Parts: sequence; structure tokens; C-alpha cells
Amino acid sequence: MVSFGQITLTTFASGLSNTVGFANAGDDRVFIVQRTGLIKIYSQNGTFIGNFINLSSKLQTGYQEQGLLGLAFDPNYATNGFFYVNYTANAPINNATHISRFKVS
Repeated sequence: MVSFGQITLTTFASGLSNTVGFANAGDDRVFIVQRTGLIKIYSQNGTFIGNFINLSSKLQTGYQEQGLLGLAFDPNYATNGFFYVNYTANAPINNATHISRFKVS
């Protein structure tokens, strides 16, 4: 734990690499987005629950500004299961930025 005046930083999870963001789907889970293509699920107390999706085969990650760049859940995710990811693709057009919609099965 590190404090900066009124702000206190506490380690939430460890062992992650290339983390670019996190998201919440409206429940008690936290989704950690890794640039290499993996989205992991944690509980709010930092306990690892499991992997959400692995998109590494779709990504171009050769440079720091490439890879899985973001995750957003549809406002009606609880009922429709839609979520969106932003990534740089490896094919058919290398380095092109894509926003794709997926549905949880």
C-alpha cells in the first residue's frame, strides 16, 4: 500500500503483464485487459476467477501501440451478452484497428 495525501494505492492483483485496462460488466467481477490478447476475470477482492477470452491469434502485437487495446460491455450486457473489443489485427489487413462485437455463449 502506498499513500499520496488523500489517495491510497493498494495492490489489486499481481502477476499480470501488458495490462492496458479494466472493465466492469455491471456485477461484482473485474475484467483485466492485457495487450497480448487475454482478458482475465477477477473478483472485486482481487481473486483470480478465470480467463474470459483469448484473442491472441487475431492480434498484431509487434509494437507497444498494437494488440488488444480496449474492452467495453454493452449497456444491456446482462440480457444480451454483447461486448466490444478494440484491437490491431494481424489479418486480413495487418496493423488495421478493429472494433468487434462478441456475444457470450
